[in-house]
Amino acid sequence: MEGNTVINFSEKHHLIHPTSTRRGDKSQPGTLEHVFAIEEDSEGNIWFGDRDTGAWKYDGKKLVNYQIDPKLNAQMIWSIYEDQNKNLLFGMAGGGVYKFNGKTLDKQF
Repeated sequence: MEGNTVINFSEKHHLIHPTSTRRGDKSQPGTLEHVFAIEEDSEGNIWFGDRDTGAWKYDGKKLVNYQIDPKLNAQMIWSIYEDQNKNLLFGMAGGGVYKFNGKTLDKQF
């Protein structure tokens, strides 16, 4: 929401591929078209979990994309959770949980 208007965040930040059909076809690197999870961390950053392009962190000014694990067949994030110790955890659709270490994501189990 911006005021009383609903905006498309990905469109506003030019994160939709120019040839996208917007019908669920696979995203291209550098796009944020298929968000399945959103979480605000204790520092006020907004985290997005995308179906195809991993984790995205938005600090109110800039976006940073974090690939979960290049060995995974799918980067799809089902859930994002910050625990009581401020660890940011990402639940993957293909199984497994990854923790953000401040720079990358490490597989926990």
